[in-house]
Amino acid sequence: MTVFLPRGGTEATGDWLSVLLASRGLNTPEQREAFLRPDMAALRDAALLPGAQEAAAVLEKIRRDKHTVAIYGDYDVDGVCAAAIMEETLIAYGVDCFIYIPDRHEEGYGLNMEAVERLSERAQCIWTVDCGIVSHREVERARELGMDVVITDHHRPGDTLPRANAVVCPLLEGYPFPYLCGAGVAWKMCDLVMGRDFAMSRLCLCALATVADVVSLTDENRVLVYHGLKQIANTARPGLISLCRRAGLETGSVTSGSIAYQLAPRLNAAGRLESAMDAVRLLRTEDEGEAEALSLKLELLNTRRREAQSVVMEEAEDQVREMDLTALHAIVVLGENWDSGVVGLAAGKIAEKYAYPTVILTRLEDGETCVGSARSAGQVDIHRALQACGDIFLRFGGHAAAAGMTLRCEDVSLLRERLSQSVSEQLQGKAPVKTVVYDAKMTLEEVTQHTVEQLEALEPFGMGNPAPKFLFENAEMLLLRRVGAQRNHLKCTLRQDGEVREGIAFGLGHLDAFAGNRADLVAVPVLNRFMGRVTAECQVTDLKPSCTHLPRDEERELRAVLQELRLLAENMYEFAPIAGFSAVEEVPQMWLDEPQGTLLWCRRAETAERMAARHPQLSLLENPEGDPRAYTGIALYQSAFSPRYRRVVLCDGLLCHEEMSYLRAAYPDTEFAYFPGTCARELALRLRVPVEELRDIYRALRASGGDEIARFAERMHMPAARADAAFDMLSDMKLIRRRQSPDRAEMLPAQKSDPETSALYRLLSRIGTQEGVF
Repeated sequence: MTVFLPRGGTEATGDWLSVLLASRGLNTPEQREAFLRPDMAALRDAALLPGAQEAAAVLEKIRRDKHTVAIYGDYDVDGVCAAAIMEETLIAYGVDCFIYIPDRHEEGYGLNMEAVERLSERAQCIWTVDCGIVSHREVERARELGMDVVITDHHRPGDTLPRANAVVCPLLEGYPFPYLCGAGVAWKMCDLVMGRDFAMSRLCLCALATVADVVSLTDENRVLVYHGLKQIANTARPGLISLCRRAGLETGSVTSGSIAYQLAPRLNAAGRLESAMDAVRLLRTEDEGEAEALSLKLELLNTRRREAQSVVMEEAEDQVREMDLTALHAIVVLGENWDSGVVGLAAGKIAEKYAYPTVILTRLEDGETCVGSARSAGQVDIHRALQACGDIFLRFGGHAAAAGMTLRCEDVSLLRERLSQSVSEQLQGKAPVKTVVYDAKMTLEEVTQHTVEQLEALEPFGMGNPAPKFLFENAEMLLLRRVGAQRNHLKCTLRQDGEVREGIAFGLGHLDAFAGNRADLVAVPVLNRFMGRVTAECQVTDLKPSCTHLPRDEERELRAVLQELRLLAENMYEFAPIAGFSAVEEVPQMWLDEPQGTLLWCRRAETAERMAARHPQLSLLENPEGDPRAYTGIALYQSAFSPRYRRVVLCDGLLCHEEMSYLRAAYPDTEFAYFPGTCARELALRLRVPVEELRDIYRALRASGGDEIARFAERMHMPAARADAAFDMLSDMKLIRRRQSPDRAEMLPAQKSDPETSALYRLLSRIGTQEGVF
């Protein structure tokens, strides 16, 4: 279930560009000019950054005393880039230094006691980047060992600060822009200590980190990334050039999007699976050969990361599909031997797919404890939700969108229960639903090269300045074709008011069955460059199939009915009045009031349209059989549905008397209602094959020596589903053998055979004699 909402909650008026600019607070010519052409002069003096001048004074003392500095970083892109910036700054300043980044799996995030003890043997100062703001004990120990400590961090401080020589953080003392990342803070220190000219050549690293760390790309960060992208375009860093080449990019074409989805994952792979120092060395090296070797290593690590993530995703989703998410508000899964370096990525993917806050945990070698990561969904503050479970955790930390934790395996069920309750309280009891925010409405006619060029002027996109998304209403999906190595993407041909545009929908391959439908789409206009030709098309991020103007598809109607009849025939259910079945004239209102668990089961497009007209709050469901969330809605062309649906209305009536018994056996916990009528029965009877026709079909098959179903149906001028039913009957009679891929019939030796030996034939014959449907 997906809800489309305009940014800000209310539909704005005016052309799309005006709406877009206004939504970003750009209402005057001066504001728009500053936004569209960010100026380095707009950056605040680095000396104003809280703690920066004190840190610079410590650095001067270190240089004077000829002390060595241990730059203590983090294993993500932000920590790696911040460490590289700081190392280049200190070397240029004349200070002996080296970088230390903790092992993600052995040491975890931030300062730790063992590392402090070891570093005290090599250095007289610890200078943190992207960490340290809450490391009270570790800082205290470093001071006891006679070390100076400078903390540079961008994370939220506690009630008190560590007793360091200096603490540099944009969240302190009311600094006007608190959203710098760790590398942004390091770059500010570089700017203060070495001056703007020197700092400019490190801006490429700052831009990488600022985008990768998903901080707000507004104010100072917009300036840093805007000019940092220009630095990347002209970079002479062999490592950055090689990294781009591995990702299939030219440095001159790098955008915030390509950093987020192509460069950052490769850099992060080092720290996730092995040592983040490989990423540092790649960014710092001046040797092209070393750069090639390191970029190849990161490429291979990233491939391993994707494989490890796929394993976690697949096994975690197996658990999710077994859950009853109608009774939960959060997903918590525990796995064996999952790579702890990728569970956060997998949690993010599952949270995005299901719109439920998600925790993915992996059991440690001791067998008794587990570690994992949480990701939020929608407006849920996952840190606040998990704080309500704080007594369960052995270790815990995070922020509104993500968190990490360690707990006992025996407490996982308790965590699932209490986190679900905590999230429910934040949502005021409402079911989690996917909400897609769009900036403005647009028509396909407006999807042009000029439009895309106007949108590109708003780059760089990211947090605080999201890539604009537009709502295209009631577009016809003329063609939907699965593409990609995993066939998980969708190639689209779209039409609206006579205008046709091509499109691509990444990750939406499962929706190919909606070809021919109309839909509301959320998409981004993009340019497709191929063979020297440039065309504007739509990159579809979300689509919601409409229940109006549904294409009539007899084949799909009959195929869904045939599938259910096969199940009935296999068991030969007998008719008996069944409790829990009610004949109704309307869908019970109390059923409609439930956001989850109610299904309006339609066998014909006309019925689905009629139900949607009566109940416009309901949507056409994408996957009512396999979705554990069981959102209330309308199902079309289904032969089965999720057992999480506890209230089902058969909107075309019953197929036959026996269907009651079958449904009660298949769905013992579901309450059923049906509209009296014969529509469903009439569909079933279209599949009936009388004896004489069955003989003709057999003769035609024998004459051709067997055939494929689709080709045979076309030759006999009959629906393929009906031919399929006839093949089933002949197979039951031992006259043919069915083969798959392609689905075809092979002839068996001729023999006398009675159609009554076919369970499907007998069932359809019985349906033909039944009078009405109750």
